[in-house]
Amino acid sequence: RTKGGNDIWKTSVAREIITPASSVWMASFAARTSPSDGKLHDLWAKALVLEDAAGHRSVLVTMDLLSVPADFSERLKNRIRERH
Repeated sequence: RTKGGNDIWKTSVAREIITPASSVWMASFAARTSPSDGKLHDLWAKALVLEDAAGHRSVLVTMDLLSVPADFSERLKNRIRERH
């Protein structure tokens, strides 16, 4: 899997809008006294997959969130592992 002596890496990206459809309480705003009331821009989940010349893969997932519950993270990791 080399070309001209260089290893070939494969990459793939994906993104999904995760902006809530309705008003929700938002984290990180200490002075907030009510749920959200609109948006300036969408919130995103994004993924980057890297595969080296030997077929080893790494996945980086980012989300425009302050945090996610541990059980959600575990379910997501298991689902990725099962499918890929």
